[in-house]
Amino acid sequence: MKRLYLLVEGQTEETFSNQTLVPYFYQLGFESVRVIVVATKRSAGGGKFSGGVSNWKKLQTDIRGLVADSGALVTTMIDFYGLPGDVPGFATMQPSWNSRQRVAHIETQLVAAVGSANFLPHVVLHETETLLYADPRAVGDHLNDPELTASMQRDLDECFEPELVNEGPNSAPSKRILKQRPGYMKTADGPSILNKIGLDRIRAACPHFDSWLRAIEAVAIGAA
Repeated sequence: MKRLYLLVEGQTEETFSNQTLVPYFYQLGFESVRVIVVATKRSAGGGKFSGGVSNWKKLQTDIRGLVADSGALVTTMIDFYGLPGDVPGFATMQPSWNSRQRVAHIETQLVAAVGSANFLPHVVLHETETLLYADPRAVGDHLNDPELTASMQRDLDECFEPELVNEGPNSAPSKRILKQRPGYMKTADGPSILNKIGLDRIRAACPHFDSWLRAIEAVAIGAA
């Protein structure tokens, strides 16, 4: 597969992808890489408003339009936090499952629902801001806020690793950061900090994110 389409759910993910992921994907050998923000609704005149996964039907429409290109790999970067309840697999998650099991189940069910060999879903544990916990010091340094670094490190010590910083409405990664630093601008600060942290450090700290990139690497090798 020579082309890669990456469906993301908002401006933060779009900027992070363009700044950090797209150059990496080109290094893998893809000839074309396109980042697309998922559509949340369409106006009567056909205009598209983008940002956020509001329901499965709209996301499915975007995915099916892309997987029709058999020469392309279609993948996603959508947050588990705030995922709508009609997404495949959501209703069949078991209460006893941990967050990794739930996300793996959702991804498996997305593959089954789309039914295309060139579709590789990635559901972020738990949202993109999780990745910032790969290096709390870099966050504090960027925002000139040592206490934010200390606060994030306490969160990390409590949850053990970045991808386990949880999905509560008041305790999701972005909520924790904003509570400590109300001036944090997720669409600008977040991607800039992630780019400074770098993919190597993020991957070392975030195994689910790393496994996604490994899967894309395997596709790239197979297409070489």
